[in-house]
Amino acid sequence: MIFIKRKNIEREKHLRKKDVFKNIFLFLFLGGAFLFFFFSLAKFYKSSYCDRKLNGFKFAERKKISYFDEYSGKFLILYFGYTGCRSVCSIMMKKLADAYSLLDDKTRRIVRVVMVGLDPENDTPERMGKYVKSFNENFSWKLLPKKELNKVASALGIEAVVTGDGEIEHSSYAVLVDDRGYAELMFPVEMNSYEIASDIEKIVREKDGGIWSNVCVLLNSVDSINK
Repeated sequence: MIFIKRKNIEREKHLRKKDVFKNIFLFLFLGGAFLFFFFSLAKFYKSSYCDRKLNGFKFAERKKISYFDEYSGKFLILYFGYTGCRSVCSIMMKKLADAYSLLDDKTRRIVRVVMVGLDPENDTPERMGKYVKSFNENFSWKLLPKKELNKVASALGIEAVVTGDGEIEHSSYAVLVDDRGYAELMFPVEMNSYEIASDIEKIVREKDGGIWSNVCVLLNSVDSINK
């Protein structure tokens, strides 16, 4: 009887030891699976939402843009054109309309697309409104006095020349202005709507200061250290 009892005790010890090893193995396996899932998710999030690579062109110098106080706190997409334009204006406005429709709801609420008239002598408010709204009902327009128009255009590198037949040859790119009024990016007419939308969302996400913006800062910082 004593021998049997001792035998049972040894067997219980052996089983307990096996259980400990089994639990350690299970813990390591689940921990490894969790870490793999976490880093895979972080990698996917970073590549999808935090990638710093932009399709548009950065300004060499960040300039504060005036005369748009009514849009304070909003991100602006400014396009300089006129309603009688028979070349690039409709092409670029259509691309901006398509890009705007691709934005998520949160981004769309804080982004305004504004066409700035280059022909204030001929473009009446009625004509500007009708032209701009034909691309998207949420789009806006602005007619500036000549002096202010020249200042804004000059700050953004926009060129406009009246030709002999009355046409206006002008720069065809749109400009992204951040929520503090600084010019951030140029969108050339050669870009497609998906590239424009992607850049807008990246800039807005980077500037919003929310939790996801902080996640991107952390992921990009870790990536910089690893390099």
